Amino acid sequence: MNIRTVVGGVVLALVAGGSTGFAQDYEKGWVDVNFGVASAAEKSFSSTRVVTISQESGGGSVAYGVPRGGAFDVGGGYMFSARVGFGVSLAGTAHEDIAGLAISVPHPLYFNASATDATTTDAALTRTEGAWHLHAMFVAAETPRVRVRVFGGPSYFRAEQEVVDNLKYSQVYQVFGRGNAVDITSYTTSKVTGTAWGLHAGGDVGVFFNRVFGLGASVRVSRGTAQITDYGGPHDIKVGGVQVNGGLRLKF
Repeated sequence: MNIRTVVGGVVLALVAGGSTGFAQDYEKGWVDVNFGVASAAEKSFSSTRVVTISQESGGGSVAYGVPRGGAFDVGGGYMFSARVGFGVSLAGTAHEDIAGLAISVPHPLYFNASATDATTTDAALTRTEGAWHLHAMFVAAETPRVRVRVFGGPSYFRAEQEVVDNLKYSQVYQVFGRGNAVDITSYTTSKVTGTAWGLHAGGDVGVFFNRVFGLGASVRVSRGTAQITDYGGPHDIKVGGVQVNGGLRLKF
C-alpha cells in the first residue's frame, strides 16, 4: 500500500459519498483515541564503514531490522461544514530487533588475505517514531450510527534510533604465512535522532452508540525521509509506514 493508492481511494470515497444526505445540524468537533499496530516504512536498513588498513580496504557493517510494532494515535479537529474539517493528530510507533554485525580486516603483511567475522547484538535495538499529522478531514458518508471519513495532509516526523557506533575486534595472524583470523569482541551503542517532513493519507470508520460516543478503526499510510549518523556516518532512513488502529470516537 502506498500514498498514491490511498489518495485514489480517497477520491473514490468522496465520489461515492456525493449522493449521501447530510444533516444541517452537524457535530462541530471530534476526538479520536487509538491503539494498534504499525508496519515501518522500511523493514531493514544497513550502514557500512570503509577504512584503509595496511594499505587495503577494510571495515565493517551493521544491518538493522525494523519489524512490526505497537502504535498509538490521539487527535481531534473542527468541522467547518457537515463534510469538511481540519484536524491534527499525534502518533507514535515503537519497533525493536537485534542487529547484524560484520567486519573485514586485511592481513597486515600479505595482500588479499583479509579475515572476516559476523555476529549479532546481544540485545534488541529500539526504534521509536513520533509524528504530528495535519490533515484535511472529509466525511464521505454518514448515518446516525455510522460515519466514514477520509483524510490526508503533511506530517512532521521525529525518529529516535538506537545504533551501533563502534565495533571492536581482536586479530591473530601469521608472520610467515597468510593465516589471518579476527573476532568481533564488543560494540558500543548510542541513540540518534532524525527529523523530516512528509505526507500521510488514510481512512476511518466509526460506529456510534449515541450522538457522542462510539468506536472505530482507521488506517493511515505516511512517508518521509530523515537523516541519522551511526557507525557508517550520515545516511538517510525512511520514516512513517502503515498504522492500523482502533479505539474511541467522540463527536460534539
